Amino acid sequence: MLVLENLTDEHFGSYSWMWVAEKYDKSASDFLQYAIEDLEDGCTSRNLINAISNTKKALHIRMNELSEGFGIGKSNACFPEVFVCLKNCGFVAPKVLDRINKLRNKVEHQYITPALEDVEIYIDVVQLFIASTRKWMENCVVNIKIEKGVLDDSGEFYLSEIEFEWTKGEIELHFRSLKGNDRKVEIINKSDTRYFKIISMALQNDH
Repeated sequence: MLVLENLTDEHFGSYSWMWVAEKYDKSASDFLQYAIEDLEDGCTSRNLINAISNTKKALHIRMNELSEGFGIGKSNACFPEVFVCLKNCGFVAPKVLDRINKLRNKVEHQYITPALEDVEIYIDVVQLFIASTRKWMENCVVNIKIEKGVLDDSGEFYLSEIEFEWTKGEIELHFRSLKGNDRKVEIINKSDTRYFKIISMALQNDH
């Protein structure tokens, strides 16, 4: 079994990637542009509410794409669940995601016309989220070669590569023997506390 503390940033070698497919006819960027145009048309209650609605759509589309593309869950998963998973994966700074969630809750549960300043902040924060996650849409990591030195708990095998089986929500750890040709595979799923930590480290070291 991998001892996670043995895996550090310096062990991450070469990467292989794939694309995360956009799921809908209209993209997150399309709806975000609609929100910007809503405000350009005026600042009436209708404009403000429409801008918030389109910004929410943009946010949810990108979250759903990342959620399915990175094996976190299906698009019908509840927002808080997906929110926590994306936060744990490290797709964007936790404080930014927290701010998105607070603004979203304020808009959805108070049933009032939002202030122009709040709408502009909401658009800006979601725009940042979409921009910062674009890289992971285009470079969804599927394989990482690991530099030697990461031993399992037996001390007899070293980690050689990490395979991400996103459609299954699993991570495969491939080990090789220090003394012979033996190999073994350890599978980690979302119920394992190491799952999101490995994803976070993978994204962090994807330069």
